[in-house]
Amino acid sequence: MIEAVAWAEDRLTMIDQTQLPDKTVYLQLNTIEDIFDAIQKLKVRGAPAIGITAAYGLYFGMRNLPIISKEDFFEKLQQKINYLSAARPTAVNLFWALESIRTQLESLSHSTIADLKAGLLKFAIALHEDDYRTASIDLQNAISEGYTTYNAYLSYVIVLQSDKNYSASLAVIDEALKMFPDRKELYIYRVEALSKSGDRDGALEELVYILDAYPRNAELVDMAGRIASEDKKYTTALKYFNQKIPELSGSLDKLWNDFAGDCKQ
Repeated sequence: MIEAVAWAEDRLTMIDQTQLPDKTVYLQLNTIEDIFDAIQKLKVRGAPAIGITAAYGLYFGMRNLPIISKEDFFEKLQQKINYLSAARPTAVNLFWALESIRTQLESLSHSTIADLKAGLLKFAIALHEDDYRTASIDLQNAISEGYTTYNAYLSYVIVLQSDKNYSASLAVIDEALKMFPDRKELYIYRVEALSKSGDRDGALEELVYILDAYPRNAELVDMAGRIASEDKKYTTALKYFNQKIPELSGSLDKLWNDFAGDCKQ
């Protein structure tokens, strides 16, 4: 499981907010046009996330452009800023993020074109990391002061999971489940935290519990199959899932193949 907006391998991965809460769809973005579309069509929501997404979009738009001078660089940079700004003209954080990056680039007086292009990514990542640090502090304070909305809990969990702080994430999830016991997303994050922290038996037990409540959820089936396969608990997992979700048994073919392969060894 990944955070709501994640940067890795020169691309941006995010949750398509238009698909929630019915399903979780991850988008892979690596062009400025992808970013424009995500912002304009509300696939990314929330002021900080919009600004962060736009910052990476600016990098996408400039990274492969032929540039002949610094003047040419900043002229084309402004064109890309204007383009992204048009995606959602009322989004204040979008404008702020783009102008902030331009201002920082202008301060690099002795830089080369390569330095300026590298600075685009550097400043976008710094903006992203700063937002997560701020969100972590703000959400921790909000929860400790009793502002216990579901979105506050979930956002804090996402921050902790992205920082690989699974023990703290489990503690926050357990508190959230006392108030919101029917929210599937909390259980999914709990399974992931248990698995990543080494309690894979606990993760599988949690999956069995969740599948009782959500017996037709393909995401849960895939997660269970992955954890069971990695632990080589094939027979138990296959018997359970084929019994609970016979119409989805085709997605478990890999488990059967792995199990058969192990039996031959």
